Amino acid sequence: MSDSQIIDTALLSGSADTLRTALGGYWFESAPSDRPDQQTLNFFDANTPKIDRKDLTKLFLPIDGDIIQSETISSDVPIPNKYFPVRIAASSERIKDDAHWRKVILGGTYGENSYSSIYNETVFQYLNFKYNKPYSKIAGTEIYNASDGTVVPEIEISYDYSDYLPLYEDHVKQLDSELLIPNYYVFADLSRYADNDDIEPLYPNELINFVTLEGQYEGFINDIFEFNSSNVPWSDHDPSGIQVAKDSFGSLVQRNTNLSVDYLTSSLIQNSLSASTTSWVKDKFQTLLFDQEAIENISALQDYQECFPYKIKINFPQIAIPESSISGQTIQPNDFFESINTNNFSSKFIKTLYETFTNKIDELVPVNKNYVNYLNYNAVSDGIVEEVDSVTNIPLREIDYVKFLCYCYNNYVNTNPNCMFVGDYNLYRLATTSRDDTYRHINTQTAVGVLNDTINFISNTDNVSVLKWDDLYAANERYTEVLAYRIEKIGGAPTGDNKTQNTLQNFWFINSSELPDFEFFDTQVKFDTDYTYKVYAYVLTVGIKYNTSDLRLTRQLGCAVDTNEDGTDDQVGLEFYDPFSADEPPAKRLLPGAYGGAAFDEEFEFGNDERLYSSYPFLADFYLNYEPTVKIIEKPLFSKTLKILDNPANRLNIVPYQVKDSSNRIGFDFTYNAFSERTFPSLISEEDQTYKQNYMHAQDLLDDSTLAKESISKPRYLEIYKLSKRPQAVAEFNNNQIATLDLKIKNSKHTNRMASYEDRVRPNRKYYYLFRVLNEQRNLSHLSEIYEAQLINDGGSPYTVFNVISEPELQEEIFNKTSSDFKKLFQLQPNLKQLQFNTDDVDFDQNAGSQINNLAVGTADDLIWDKTFKVRLTSKKTGRKIDLNITYYLNSE
Repeated sequence: MSDSQIIDTALLSGSADTLRTALGGYWFESAPSDRPDQQTLNFFDANTPKIDRKDLTKLFLPIDGDIIQSETISSDVPIPNKYFPVRIAASSERIKDDAHWRKVILGGTYGENSYSSIYNETVFQYLNFKYNKPYSKIAGTEIYNASDGTVVPEIEISYDYSDYLPLYEDHVKQLDSELLIPNYYVFADLSRYADNDDIEPLYPNELINFVTLEGQYEGFINDIFEFNSSNVPWSDHDPSGIQVAKDSFGSLVQRNTNLSVDYLTSSLIQNSLSASTTSWVKDKFQTLLFDQEAIENISALQDYQECFPYKIKINFPQIAIPESSISGQTIQPNDFFESINTNNFSSKFIKTLYETFTNKIDELVPVNKNYVNYLNYNAVSDGIVEEVDSVTNIPLREIDYVKFLCYCYNNYVNTNPNCMFVGDYNLYRLATTSRDDTYRHINTQTAVGVLNDTINFISNTDNVSVLKWDDLYAANERYTEVLAYRIEKIGGAPTGDNKTQNTLQNFWFINSSELPDFEFFDTQVKFDTDYTYKVYAYVLTVGIKYNTSDLRLTRQLGCAVDTNEDGTDDQVGLEFYDPFSADEPPAKRLLPGAYGGAAFDEEFEFGNDERLYSSYPFLADFYLNYEPTVKIIEKPLFSKTLKILDNPANRLNIVPYQVKDSSNRIGFDFTYNAFSERTFPSLISEEDQTYKQNYMHAQDLLDDSTLAKESISKPRYLEIYKLSKRPQAVAEFNNNQIATLDLKIKNSKHTNRMASYEDRVRPNRKYYYLFRVLNEQRNLSHLSEIYEAQLINDGGSPYTVFNVISEPELQEEIFNKTSSDFKKLFQLQPNLKQLQFNTDDVDFDQNAGSQINNLAVGTADDLIWDKTFKVRLTSKKTGRKIDLNITYYLNSE
C-alpha cells in the first residue's frame, strides 16, 4: 500500500502555532536530494531544554524525575483537562533590553528588526496519523508489469456483466429512478426467511410490496435464488445433473435462478408498483444503512450477488492503520470499534453518523478543516517503478466524537426517517428509528456504555497524555481507527462546484474487523449509463487539544546578586508583570521554585511571588493547557466514473469463394469463432474509440492487456466494408460499409453463428473487404484480415484471386527509385562507381602481397555490398506483383 499521513496544519513550520515554530517540534517541506522535483515532509525536533532559536536560550518545565507535573483545570467535566507552567529564558547576548524582549515574545518592531509574535492563545490540535492507502487497480497492474511481478494492494471499482436479459435491461432503462431497480442486499436479506408470512411482522409493508410487486409475485422471496432449470435444455433428461449443478452453485445455477428466469424477466416487467410504494422506495432507498448485524448476515449470503445479470462492484483491503506506540505501549487500533459492538451501539452510531455528515443535525454540523496530506508511493514512468513523494493541502470534514456521543445519549426520538436499515426490526434498530420515547431506555443504555468507554480510554495516561515535552512536540502518531465507510453514488459524471448535485444514493457501512476485505455490489444500475462512485472512510483519531494562557514577562529591577568567586554579579533581579494590562502591574510568577534563578531572601524588601534573581535577564512564564480530543474525520479514498458494457465479440472465420457463373459475383462464408484471449480489437470509427475508452477504463485495463472475458450477448450484426483502393489503415473503412447482416433467427431468441454474403464486382479491378460482427449490444468484435479480391477475365475464362492482408502490412514501403518498363528481359547491373578500385589506403612503395587487404572495391559514398534490395515486378495486364529480394556480395579469389 502507499503510505499516507494526515497532519494538522498547526504542526507545520510557519503555521499559526508560532510557539511551535520558535521552539521546534514541527514538520517542514523539502525536496529529496534524489528527487529534486518532488516535495517530502521532514520533522525538526524540539531541542529541549536548550532552544535552537538564536534569540531564545532555554526552556524550563515543572519536572519531577522525567514527568511533567500537571494540575487539573476543572474536575466538573468528564474529559481530563490539565495545565502546567512553562518558562522561556533568554540571555543578554541576543536581547538588548526589556522592550526588545517584549517585541520578541509579542511581536512588533524594535530598531530595524521586525518580529512576529511567539505567543498567542489560539487553541490548536495535535492530530497526526498514518494509514495505508491501496493503489488503484490500474496503477497496481502497471507496477506489477514494470516490477516483474510485485503485487500491491488495490482498490477496484469496476463491474460484472454476466447475463444478457434484454427484457430486463429495456425495462429498467425506462424507469425514472434507479432506486426502483431490485437491490441485491434487500433481496439477499429477505431470502433468509422460510416463508413470506415470517417476513411481514419484521419489515415495513412498503418494502414487502416493493419486493413482491404488490403481492403479484407468487413465489416466496426465500426461493428467489433457487435453481430454476426450465431454461436448461438437458434438465428433463438428466435430473441427476440438476442436483450436481445446485450443489456447486456454479455459473449454470447463477444464470438460472428464479430471479433471472422468472422474476426479472417476467414478473417485474408485467407488474407495476403503486404510487405509495414508489414514493416510499424513492425516499428510503436514497440512504441504506449497514450496522454490524446487517454486515454479518449479508456476508454469509455474498454468493447471491452472482445471480444478478450485472452490477457495479467495489472492493479493497480494509484500510490499515499502523499499530501505534504510545508511551512505550503498542496499541491495537480497535478499542472504539469493540466498544461500539459490545454495547450494541452500531445501529445508533451509523444512523447518527449519516445524519451528522449530511448536515441533518444542527448541533453536530461537521467542521471543515485544512490538513496536510503526505503521500509516499510507487508509480511507473517510462516502464520503470519510481518512488514518489507528494505534499498537498486538503480540506477535511470532522466532528468531535465525545460531543457526538453526548448527542446520541440525549436524543432518542428519530427526526430523520429518510433512510433504511438493511435488515429486520431488531430491538436496537427500533430504538434508533422510533418516532417517540418507547425505546428510550435502550438508546440510553447503548450510548452511555460507549461514552463511558471513551472517557475511560482518554483518561488513561497510557493512551493520551502530556507527561513529557515530546508528547506534544515530537513526531508522535496518534491512536487511530477506521469506524465506518460510505459509498456515494452519483448519476453521471460529477458536475458543479461541489461535484455532488446528482447524488442518487449513499451506502453507510459500519467497519467490521472480522472481514479482511471491504466488498460492495450495486445492482440498482442501468446498462450503458454513467455512474460516479466515491468511497469515504470515517477515521477516528485521538489527539491533544492545547493552547497557552496567562503570559507574564519580566522587567529588570536594577539589582543583582554576587554569587561568583571573582566578585562579579551573575544573577539579575527581575519582576514579572502582565503585558496585557494597561498599567502592566506586577504579576505572580507561574513556575514555582528556583527554575532559572533563585528566590529572594527575606532581607530584600520585595516578595518572592512576583520577583526573583535569575542568571537569565529575560524570562517569560505562561501556562500550557491541554486536554484529549477525539475526532471523526471524513477521508475521501477514491473516486471513479464508469458504465456497464458488454465485452467485445469474437473473431470471424472467413472462407472466400467465386460464384461459378457469368454473374461476376464473389462471396464469403462466415463462421463465428470460439473465444480466445486477445488485446482490444482494432478500431474503425470514433464510436469505436469511445467504446474502447469506456470499456478499458471501467475494467482497469492497459492498452496491451489481454481481454479475458467473452461477449455475454450473442453475435447479432455482421458488418461488411468495402474499398476500391488499397487502404493504408483500417480507419479508412469508416463510412464504407456496404451491408449489415442480421443474424437473428426469426421467432427465436437465438442467433446464427454462420452466414454468407455475395457481391457483384467488375472484372480486372481490385477490391478490399473487411468484416466484423457486433453482438446484441452492438459492441464491436475483432476485425477480420483484409481480403484483396480480383476477378480476372483473361480471354473469357474468369477466375478469382484472393490475397489476405494483415493490418501491419497495410503501410507499404516507399521505394526511392522510379519504376522502369521492360518487355521480356531485364538486367540489374551495379553502377560503375560500385566496381572501381579504391586505392586510398594502398601504399605503392610496398610489395603487392602486403597491400592486397588495403585495396577496396567501390568509390561510391554508399556501397551496395552485402545489402539487400527489393525489386517489384508488376504485370501491366493483370496487375499481379512479384517481389525479388536481391543481395550483392563481393567475392575474391
